[in-house]
Amino acid sequence: MRIAVQFRNTETRRHGGGMQNGECRMKNAARFCIPIPSLVIAALVCLFSPCLRVSVFQLSAAAQSDDFSAREEFALRAAAKHVAPSVVRVETLGAAEGDASVASARRSSGVVIDAAGWIVTSTAAMEGDPKTILVTLADGKRLAARRVATDESRQVVLLKVDSPEKLFVPTAAPQREIAAGQWAIALGRTFDGPDASVSVGVVSAVGRVWGKAIQTDAKISPHNVGGPLVDIRGRVLGLITELPLDGAGGTEGGELYDSGIGFAVPWEHIAQVWRRLAKGENLKPGRLGIGLKSPDLFSQPAVIGACQTGSPAKKAGLKPGDRIVAVDGAAIERGAQLRQALGRKYAGDRATIEVERDGAKSTHEVELVAELPAYVRATLGVLPRRDEMALVVRHVLPGSGAETAGLKPGDKIVKLDDKPIASRSDAAAAMTEKSPGEKLSVTYERDGASATVDVVLGGFDIALPGMLPPARASLGTGEKPSLDLGTAPIKLPEFAETAAAYVPERFEGRVPLGLVVWTKAAAGENEAQLIERWKATCDASELILLVIRSKKQAVWEPGEAEFVRRAMEHVAGKYGVDRTRVALFGEGADGAFALSLAAALRGRVTAAAVAEAALPPTVELSPTEPLAPLAIYSAHATDSRQARRIDAGLARWRALKYPVTGKSLPAGMTALTGDDLADLGRWLDSLDRL
Repeated sequence: MRIAVQFRNTETRRHGGGMQNGECRMKNAARFCIPIPSLVIAALVCLFSPCLRVSVFQLSAAAQSDDFSAREEFALRAAAKHVAPSVVRVETLGAAEGDASVASARRSSGVVIDAAGWIVTSTAAMEGDPKTILVTLADGKRLAARRVATDESRQVVLLKVDSPEKLFVPTAAPQREIAAGQWAIALGRTFDGPDASVSVGVVSAVGRVWGKAIQTDAKISPHNVGGPLVDIRGRVLGLITELPLDGAGGTEGGELYDSGIGFAVPWEHIAQVWRRLAKGENLKPGRLGIGLKSPDLFSQPAVIGACQTGSPAKKAGLKPGDRIVAVDGAAIERGAQLRQALGRKYAGDRATIEVERDGAKSTHEVELVAELPAYVRATLGVLPRRDEMALVVRHVLPGSGAETAGLKPGDKIVKLDDKPIASRSDAAAAMTEKSPGEKLSVTYERDGASATVDVVLGGFDIALPGMLPPARASLGTGEKPSLDLGTAPIKLPEFAETAAAYVPERFEGRVPLGLVVWTKAAAGENEAQLIERWKATCDASELILLVIRSKKQAVWEPGEAEFVRRAMEHVAGKYGVDRTRVALFGEGADGAFALSLAAALRGRVTAAAVAEAALPPTVELSPTEPLAPLAIYSAHATDSRQARRIDAGLARWRALKYPVTGKSLPAGMTALTGDDLADLGRWLDSLDRL
């Protein structure tokens, strides 16, 4: 006779509770039939032999573990197999790369969103605006496709193929059910053959990239970008795409995948908007047109620092100093929550914004826009002293409105348009509200007397200045800070890259220095030689030099941008640098990398200075903003082979109203000489102009 012994595993979870809604529950109990004599013998052995008793139970646990692993693997395979018919290969031909058109095909993945031949993929698949698009279905059929529209906020492209048969459409996982810890299966179809590629991980976060994306640790690569991220039930969580972490559409997308982070746009959201795309409507990020007073989004309240002229915020009556306390009824306590609330919205969407001003609350209705009027920075034409809390004129720029109005070095500016000015930052904030050509009433004190003049504001075009007077009254006479001066290595424990800094010996700590970050690939001169080239300029123009080397010789990898940012912030925090004078520098290919970083780190850097370097055509530039100024300095030889590409890149900056300064180098020159660096040092010294 036999007796049935039943073992039931009520619920098993992996990866911190990743199996949602009991997905890994063994709903059918495992049943084993054991002869009674064998059962009795086993019981007696276990009773009188503790060691054997433990061994028997260990074997039982191992058997259950093996059974669970088999079931788990079966479920993952089944989920991938269920969705695979909806995964397609997307091939493009004739894409532009630099100055040429590439004949070879690029491959990526896509997913069927509607049975009538509608397919979504990532904008990465369409890089270079390809002339020909081909889609290979799961059954091997190859069809021509056309690009219909793009969701520029979420980097999703809608394609259309004409298929005589209905295509398989996967099921969407409800967005409300997606949670950190659950299984995530990334599928792609770039290889030849009938099978889709599979990568398994978990959902590591939701609501990322300011509310737009799911984050996963599944291996994301060009092979599955544009493909689906799937749950263990075979439902699509989202479309894998390259989203920049700051959500601004810069260059911070691809490098994140190298560090084990991938993003997917929720499939349920795509299902809600694809019909708008099908009508040919390109969806763009919605813009409000404000800058927050503090760059610290995670600990500071959402206080408006600037409202751009002509923006929805300005038209709705929002003002600098307003604290945003709610958006669409949801409470806002920090800047990050504001970005999260607005980051999901498209141009044309409306928002109800509640602000607190002078202790009273008011509600404002706004309609977000795709493009803001170009912001052109206005200036009085003065350089401020840096050793005074008040705004004291250090230098009056020749030909400026300040010179025409009669302002002189030593004048203390106390009011702008009847607004009291207690510091340089007060003046900078007031200037964000102005435009070139406007008149500004300036009240100043000179020799104990007060006077008011009207100044016609100019633009922020930075010409190379001549010799400048000192930015402070005394140099090198104060008490030395307890910091490393001269040359010092910079090492961040979590990075393999190396860096070194030079801090002028006369730095006192009382007046902040500017910062130049030289991105230099690991080839050629060592750090000491590089620092020697800049040392005299740093001493004369009160600059810290940070030299950052790449891990590999003569090449920068995308993921190294994060090290540059972290090293820059480390030095800035340690020495308290002047945030109005933080520049990236590079020559040749290093300069192209510096320009790319400047576009991505706008708001953290205020200038990019390069020699013989062109802005890569694939780098996306954002419109200028009042509280994120960026100026460009570019030098190249008169006979440069890159002249056309360099000029094309500079034209892109100028079209968006970034101030650009160009310098011609003698024929054959590819690097800056000592005199050239001295000129550049004075240019950097004048970045804090008002």
